[in-house]
Amino acid sequence: MHYLTKEQKQFYDENGYLILRGLFPAEEATALRTELLETLSAPWVGSKRLSVSYQKDAEGVDPQNPLGAAFVMQSPVLGDTWFKLTLDERLIRPMMDILGPDVNLHDQKIPMKAPGHISNQRWHQDWAYEKHDRPELAAILLYLDNTAPGAGATMVAPGSHKRGEIPHEREGVMAIEDDLITEDVQQPSMNPGDAIIIHTWLAHRVGDNQSTETKVMVAHVYKSAQAIDTHGNTRAMGELPVARGGKPALKVNW
Repeated sequence: MHYLTKEQKQFYDENGYLILRGLFPAEEATALRTELLETLSAPWVGSKRLSVSYQKDAEGVDPQNPLGAAFVMQSPVLGDTWFKLTLDERLIRPMMDILGPDVNLHDQKIPMKAPGHISNQRWHQDWAYEKHDRPELAAILLYLDNTAPGAGATMVAPGSHKRGEIPHEREGVMAIEDDLITEDVQQPSMNPGDAIIIHTWLAHRVGDNQSTETKVMVAHVYKSAQAIDTHGNTRAMGELPVARGGKPALKVNW
């Protein structure tokens, strides 16, 4: 059984990304955001496998994010909610249509654009950070906030994945020079519960956040089970089987 329509799959193949509107109910996305910000309102004292980075100049700007938390790495370690999310069929089933019947988890993180966030990463392909013996990886970004240009919206360069690996030679950061992005750039606004799937070779960049509110998304990267990591992934749950034979491989019973 396929989750994506033929038209959706064709759009993804042509453009290197696909927006899934209302993948999660808005109320559920908002509840995830509330839980996350409540957890991060105090310094993290849990497992050292998880790391939280902060944006110093955002401290005290957003009352819901008083410490200016900006990024969570290895998010399943944050708690049961975030572990279960990595296995959520609403995320896994679209990936089976894109990556094939056997899918593994590769990476899990929560990018947070605190007020005043300006991305230093700029244009990049995820491939630069997750090289394998084949480009059978894709990220799915689940938005927990409204985003728009100037308020944290992700920018994409449709069709850039067809160029293969693009040099990341920007001075001082592993990123693509702006003049190498020749496609008609899109910056879609997203609502809580919307998601976007991004091919590992798609050039994209984090949008700046000029608003006074923190903008949150959850980002999981999945891969075909056949793709062999050549980069050196050390994520807590890297290579976890999440689908086998066209069916979700694991279910959480709590």
